[in-house]
Amino acid sequence: MGNGTCKMQLTPYQIPFYGYQIKTISVKESNAIALSTNGVVFTWGTNSRMVSNDDSASGFISSYNPLIVDELYQHKNVISNVYCGERFFVVTSHDAYNILTWGQWCAYTEYKPRIQRVSGMHLGLSRKIHDISCTDKTTYCLLTSGVIYYWKNWEEHGQRLPPQTPCQMSSLPFVRSISSGKSHSACIDVHGNVYVWGIITSPDIINQPNTPLLIGTSNEQTQYTHVKCGNHSLVVLDNDKYLHCWGKNTCNKLSDDNITVFHQLTKMVDNNRLDF
Repeated sequence: MGNGTCKMQLTPYQIPFYGYQIKTISVKESNAIALSTNGVVFTWGTNSRMVSNDDSASGFISSYNPLIVDELYQHKNVISNVYCGERFFVVTSHDAYNILTWGQWCAYTEYKPRIQRVSGMHLGLSRKIHDISCTDKTTYCLLTSGVIYYWKNWEEHGQRLPPQTPCQMSSLPFVRSISSGKSHSACIDVHGNVYVWGIITSPDIINQPNTPLLIGTSNEQTQYTHVKCGNHSLVVLDNDKYLHCWGKNTCNKLSDDNITVFHQLTKMVDNNRLDF
């Protein structure tokens, strides 16, 4: 969370969780959500809590200390994971079928979380949720079958959307992992190939909202295994534990060369092997 200013040295700040042990955290530019080991959900940042049912500025507050989501406390035994969009949140249940979602421009609910079963996806064990990722406007849901569904949460200029029926991304092969940045997403398919889609401007790197672009192909020497997106970039880990990057490199910290934009998936400096 920040204003985009590059800072080479940051002082860690301990976040108070009032004695709860945290098992997972999800963060976007303006807000964050965390889940404790016993199922309690916390949110903090801009729009972390909704305090009225209007669109005025007084209806939203900022909190930089985590707050318990009271509406979910009674469901703490059924919550398995939490995900953060830009000013909206998504929570999944242990049975991997139910999605709870709320936030400023949320299509399904507005100010209080409630169970929302996504229509067309509860069709047996093959339709269970494997992972979820969120851009600033869209939620992507990866099922255990390797299929991705997506739905928009809000449009440009703050226009609310009616409840959206999830659409399948039929142009992708079966997928095993997914990640999202501010306005773009990436995935790795079952063959180890890396795809990216979405919008990154200034300069234009990609403008394909839901049309995946192949940027990395696995081969006998290099197998891509993990992908994670930043606001305007992504990094990919291969089977030899080397990092590859794509997208903006504003701070020039992803390479020995003074490159500000990677238009192709590019291996970082050779001494970057992660030994873990």
